Amino acid sequence: MKQPSFSPRSRRSILEARQLQEQEKRCGAQIENAEKKLAEAERAVQSSLDARTSGQGGMLAVTLPERVLDRDKAKLELAALKDQQRNLRTKIKAASASTPQQKRERQRTQLALVNLADDLVHSARRLQRVAGEIRAVIDERERIKSEMQQRAESIGFGISGDGFTGPPIGDLLAALPANCARETEAWRAWFIGERRPEPTKKYIVQDEVILRETLHHNGICGRGDIVRLSEAEARSAILGREKAPPIELAEGEEDWPVPIVRPEPPAHAGGSRRIGHLTLRQPNEESQNVGHGGGIVV
Repeated sequence: MKQPSFSPRSRRSILEARQLQEQEKRCGAQIENAEKKLAEAERAVQSSLDARTSGQGGMLAVTLPERVLDRDKAKLELAALKDQQRNLRTKIKAASASTPQQKRERQRTQLALVNLADDLVHSARRLQRVAGEIRAVIDERERIKSEMQQRAESIGFGISGDGFTGPPIGDLLAALPANCARETEAWRAWFIGERRPEPTKKYIVQDEVILRETLHHNGICGRGDIVRLSEAEARSAILGREKAPPIELAEGEEDWPVPIVRPEPPAHAGGSRRIGHLTLRQPNEESQNVGHGGGIVV
């Protein structure tokens, strides 16, 4: 059996790295301002020194100690910001890269999750078999009850309610799962990135969208990525984005797994239809001829 393709990074690690990068960017801007502030403080100190050296005295010479303090304070502020920047860069590197040992451990954990998903499917199949047996017992019970009622009535025996034949079990029958095996199999296929039994279509992402994370993909899809989505997933991809530009996804059929295409296919592709803010566009032959990348399957 072919081993599934696993996502090398989790969604959490990617989003954490993004957040750290934003913090590092803001820190860089603060460092730039602090450097300007220090340069101004250095010039002020030099002006006071020049005034004292030339014997001019006056306020420039008198304020020298104060200006030295301002310069030293600016140096300390700049040093603290640079320390913060170094720490952020160290964290970014740790969040963005993994050691070979960490990669192996992640793959072992992912493979263990696949095995547990298989066990879940087997347990769901057993549960459905047991549920079928319970339904058969309930059907037999109802047949016996019906025959008892008929025979009792033939001799004038009055049966009131269900007390004569035992307590009602309608709640038990309603609680029995109907399609738990099929639903669990479909969930497993989605979870590990296999082709799913329900209908899916190919969509080309026109704006970043975050979908549910699976073992196969972290769910963060950028502009130009190709994904396989059910209609329900395609609809959920646009929820809460009424004020954002419409997310345009191109519809089509490709071999499995679907490759990633960058950049966006030509805008003159075939006819389109809309589902709310979602545009489904049929790609032309050019957009079908794509190179094989990492393949996003969600």
